[in-house]
Amino acid sequence: MLHRSPSSSSSVKLSRSFTACHVPVTTSIDLSSANHHPWPAAYSAAVSKLLNVSGIHNLLWGDLLYSWRGSPNIPAVCGLVVPTEQFDAAVALIERSGMPLCKCEKATHWANPKGCYCLPTHFRVPAGGSRYIIEQTLFICPSNLLCNLIPLRPSDPNPLGLVFEYFVVHLYDASQPIPKLSACSYAAPATQTTIQPLPVLTTVSLIKVLIALRAFYPPGKRSGVDYPFDSILWNISADGCNEGPFDLGSSSMQTLWDKAFVARRLDYNQHLWEDVRLEWAEKMAAFTDYQLL
Repeated sequence: MLHRSPSSSSSVKLSRSFTACHVPVTTSIDLSSANHHPWPAAYSAAVSKLLNVSGIHNLLWGDLLYSWRGSPNIPAVCGLVVPTEQFDAAVALIERSGMPLCKCEKATHWANPKGCYCLPTHFRVPAGGSRYIIEQTLFICPSNLLCNLIPLRPSDPNPLGLVFEYFVVHLYDASQPIPKLSACSYAAPATQTTIQPLPVLTTVSLIKVLIALRAFYPPGKRSGVDYPFDSILWNISADGCNEGPFDLGSSSMQTLWDKAFVARRLDYNQHLWEDVRLEWAEKMAAFTDYQLL
């Protein structure tokens, strides 16, 4: 069965505002313990809600998103993308809500960009509320570290035609592995404080943005967000194939996806990546930090 098209009632073009679906908050969000908001879904949704009510647009990124879209990730490292100019405000807001900024010296930290696997600014999630015996990390990523490919506001460009949809997450319930999908018209009473419609990229959009990041943001050029884009694409193609086939709406991306990832060709030629660059270079150069790519 084909993936939902952007015109589906439960999918929304990212050029639209997120605010129509935000549930009003009448109680404070306490991030000092994961017992309040179980990790990973409820905790991520609580941070998203906290940012929403302060006027900071955000979109889910990291292990939780990947696991919902077919990659068998244990959700240890989860995060949110925010507008670059609101990044400092987002970090300060999260710290005031009970989660101090991590200042570790590990190779994963922003302070050590020479590490093989770097994270943006991140926070060590307090223990509790998780069924996973893992170190839990939540990060905040400014949009420019992802080449401004993910539009977070109505005025942001969206040349990849990315689409998002809302997953309704219960803020105090750890029993829901994959939340219920909700249309953007979703609304809740002003007194409702137990759920958050969390905006997430559709599987097709996630595949497209990962391909673009891999094509235009090679490992040697990355700074602070050295994600294994190839690995996530391999995992989605192997474990998320029951949701496909996917129509990526791009001849070069479709050929790369079908011939390399779906066909499981580990020896695929680099000319397929070059075809992606040729098709998208002009559009990308108009709004990304293209000179760095």
